[in-house]
Amino acid sequence: MFAKTTGITLAVWGLLAAGAASAEAPPKTHADHGKHEHHDHGAPAGKLVLNAGAKWGTDAALRAGMEAFQHTLAEAIPAIHDGSFTPAQYAALAGNLEKQLASIMSQCKLPPEADAQLHILLVEFFGGIEAMKGEGDRMKGAVRIVRGLGTYGKFFEHPGWKPLVHG
Repeated sequence: MFAKTTGITLAVWGLLAAGAASAEAPPKTHADHGKHEHHDHGAPAGKLVLNAGAKWGTDAALRAGMEAFQHTLAEAIPAIHDGSFTPAQYAALAGNLEKQLASIMSQCKLPPEADAQLHILLVEFFGGIEAMKGEGDRMKGAVRIVRGLGTYGKFFEHPGWKPLVHG
């Protein structure tokens, strides 16, 4: 799981997973994690849904954070594809992406329903990050994040968002 070195503790990971899989409502902002109870949003556990057929609204902090997050991964894709990305590089990339998600969580202030949907996506990103740190197929972790970035654009309003292509 996550080390305290990046400021993301097991407690935050647990709250993200609970927020995505729970039938309860998330706090008003990512910075409020641990301060509020959760309640039902009517969506199946862990399944992203649109906002009455429309994409969920975003704020400037989320859009800027997601652009930086995507850019960081995009820079590594050529080396990941050609197989020259080393385990140490995967670990460094994972640490950087983890810090960026922590920043997004602390700065983004979405309404509770949009926040709950974002948490589902964050769990995917953190799962990809963990896979990139692991001993198995680290590329699968990167692909998981690339797919999550594509999903973000399908469910969240972000003018100009273009998903990454992973091959």
